[in-house]
Amino acid sequence: MKNKEDLLKEQLILKNIPSSTLAKLSQVATLNTFEPGEKLMYEEDKSNNIHFIIKGIVLVSNMLEDGTIVPITLLHEGQSVGEMGPITDRPRSATVEAISSVETLVVSRDNLKLIMQSDPILNGVFLNELSSRIRHENKIFLIQKTKHLPEKAWLLLQELSPYFENQSINLSHEKLAELIGVTRPRLTEALHILETEHKIQLSFNNIRVLKQ
Repeated sequence: MKNKEDLLKEQLILKNIPSSTLAKLSQVATLNTFEPGEKLMYEEDKSNNIHFIIKGIVLVSNMLEDGTIVPITLLHEGQSVGEMGPITDRPRSATVEAISSVETLVVSRDNLKLIMQSDPILNGVFLNELSSRIRHENKIFLIQKTKHLPEKAWLLLQELSPYFENQSINLSHEKLAELIGVTRPRLTEALHILETEHKIQLSFNNIRVLKQ
């Protein structure tokens, strides 16, 4: 099994970080696990840590004043979430939910700031990551822009499947419909079309992707 420093080396945001800084992060990082549906953080909560995703996929979303959940993007292993809050001391800007089984290495705000005092390069790294994510990582938005509903569903399933065992996605139709912004009956109809095209196999609350 890989140690914490080796796992941090695989993080995209840390790819150009000196080994001495990685060693400091690994010494204070703790392993957390989340089951599907569990929240890593809630919008407007205090920003008290950063999560480095080492396994699984998470959904980042916002809530409108009327209670509507707006999916923003999906993040997966090798990416981080919550990095800006501890730096800016501002509340969480989004809710983050585990979509599959998720494992993260967590570094607290206090420990992160102590490391940044001696390794200021981290501040620039996190700012660059945020800018890159805004430009390139809004996968949910790109999926929602697709007009053909079965194609929307197919793009989403391809994005999710690598993070579920045997490419079998055990998410409800309600959750999948929420992710692409349609009603559950319309999503179910699109899934049946994909099944007739032999792209997926449907069973109760389980979708197995048969081809990419």
